[in-house]
Amino acid sequence: MKNRLIRFACCLLLSACAQRVYAQTLFSYGPHKVSKAEFIDAFNRNNQVVTPTAKAYRDYLDLYTRYKLKVQAAYDGKFDTLPGQLKELGDFRAQVMDRYLSDDSTLDALTKEAVIRSREDRRISHIYLPYSGNDTAAAYAQARAALDALKKGMPFATAAANFSKDPAVPVNKADIGWISVFLLPYPLESLAYETPLQQYSQLYRGSDAYHIFYVSAVRPAKGYIQLQHLLLAVPAGSAPALAAKQQSKADSLYGLLQKGADFAELAHRFSDDNSTYQTNGIMNAFQPGTYETDFEEQAFSLLHDNDVSKPFRSSRGFHIIKRLTAYPAVTGDSNSIFAAMKTSVSADPRIRIATEMSFSKAKKWTGYTSYPVAAAVLDRYIGSFETGNATDRSALPATTVLAATSGARFTAAAFGNWLAQNLAALRRSVPGYSNAALLQRFLDQSLMQEYQMHLEKYNPEFAQQLKEFRDGNLIFEVMQQAVWDKAAADEPGLRKYYEAHRQQYRWDASFSGVLFNAADSSAARSYIAVVKNDPAQWATLLLPYGQSIFADSGRFETSQLNMTLPPGAAPGTVSEPVYNPENGNYQFVLVSQLHQPGEQRSYADARGAVLNDYQQLLEDQWIARLKKKYPVVVNNKVLQSILPK
Repeated sequence: MKNRLIRFACCLLLSACAQRVYAQTLFSYGPHKVSKAEFIDAFNRNNQVVTPTAKAYRDYLDLYTRYKLKVQAAYDGKFDTLPGQLKELGDFRAQVMDRYLSDDSTLDALTKEAVIRSREDRRISHIYLPYSGNDTAAAYAQARAALDALKKGMPFATAAANFSKDPAVPVNKADIGWISVFLLPYPLESLAYETPLQQYSQLYRGSDAYHIFYVSAVRPAKGYIQLQHLLLAVPAGSAPALAAKQQSKADSLYGLLQKGADFAELAHRFSDDNSTYQTNGIMNAFQPGTYETDFEEQAFSLLHDNDVSKPFRSSRGFHIIKRLTAYPAVTGDSNSIFAAMKTSVSADPRIRIATEMSFSKAKKWTGYTSYPVAAAVLDRYIGSFETGNATDRSALPATTVLAATSGARFTAAAFGNWLAQNLAALRRSVPGYSNAALLQRFLDQSLMQEYQMHLEKYNPEFAQQLKEFRDGNLIFEVMQQAVWDKAAADEPGLRKYYEAHRQQYRWDASFSGVLFNAADSSAARSYIAVVKNDPAQWATLLLPYGQSIFADSGRFETSQLNMTLPPGAAPGTVSEPVYNPENGNYQFVLVSQLHQPGEQRSYADARGAVLNDYQQLLEDQWIARLKKKYPVVVNNKVLQSILPK
């Protein structure tokens, strides 16, 4: 026992020593201190070096010192009280709060589940038995009868034909096609993915219907696909002659495509799909379960980009589709896959599960305690809001504390105000609320409001994100006033700086002419073929190309280009188009004159670079003044403990 106590005491001592070392001050600026822990955390979040060097740490120390001085200057100037700053911080707080209100462990479990489900598509058949309001008896009886029939061996399609109220069953035999993760409401998705292959599910009661699923097939997930689409519509109930006419037209258009016709042009001219014809038939990428089964079967049967289907029919009419690209389902267990899926889960209604789990966390962190109220007293008090009986309302004095946290008390007076606003509507809800449930709802809402209003007090990570956002905004505001606006408005200062540093502002190898950016290579090559014959008329010749080609004339350094100009290119030379991956377009130039490196830039040509340099000068002068106001002292011993040996 004695030895265990000694070991425990040593552990406490070592832990305390470690905390003191990590909490040591790395540097101070005036009365303000920055700990070793804060600096290392900031460095790790911003470091782009795989193996940090001593130089990387020292460089970042200089940057972080400047950062802290700028933030302090903003607080000194009361920039944090500006209405615009307060609004932006409030908007950001509301935007990110939900992420911190959910329970992390539950969110991680939901994410892992979604990752596993995303690897598999499931083909589902469905028995649907709706009900209205609370009258579920008839629907439930039908559901039980359907289950009994299935247990006796009745084929699912037959049971659906006999019992399901889905009007599509006579056509689709209850087969609703392939589904993927996130396409169904979460409870129904779980029903589909938790039911074994070629078996029917348990009975599930939804908000307005009973559901029974049957899993007819399972396959590796297809992922997403993007198509170009041409539809020749045949509305339901149309005469056979219209269908024959549209089929003949579809065959003719398919023949034109086989001969090289442009799909985009035909879709724009002939497609009846109002959602895509204006985009030349291009659809948003989709996953199985988004459209009709027959349409999706055709789409996912296209194996290569630019493959075009033969005309086929669906309930909407005749389709011709072209595969643009496919995005295979992501497999594996990497951190990036998990992070991407976590974002998707956080944006899905299933996040409410994690949010509800956070309620118990809110109780714990806020020190929540509730106090019992006798049922008879509660009945009299709530009843007084319906009868207007003032005597009954006095049964629960206004100052009575119903529950409390470490920072707030929820009183009968607040409960009364809440009842005055909500009681009538809640009495009409289905199912109704008992008086005890009304009190609990008020206390639950009050707790979560308190938790949300002071979340930074209870969640250090949330507090840190708010601080980083606020400080970043403040730096932008103070830099705008102290540096950027001053530099831009100081034309004499800019010219003086240019004259004092003329040697810095010289041209590299450059050319005068026109820089073009085209949306695609076909437009670029078409224009080049024309402009080569009359370079002087480049602007006029460009007009028919509208928004597909943009031009910028002037003088350009060749280092700005995504290509190499031929040496000694003569005036009028037009380069070949080169793909620019940074912007996703094609770049080419028309040369008027080549220039050798080293020529002096005029002030007008150099002004952008001069402005940047002058801003840096003003910033350095400003930082020097701040360091006089807040002397910076670095603890070199602590710094040495950070640097790699």
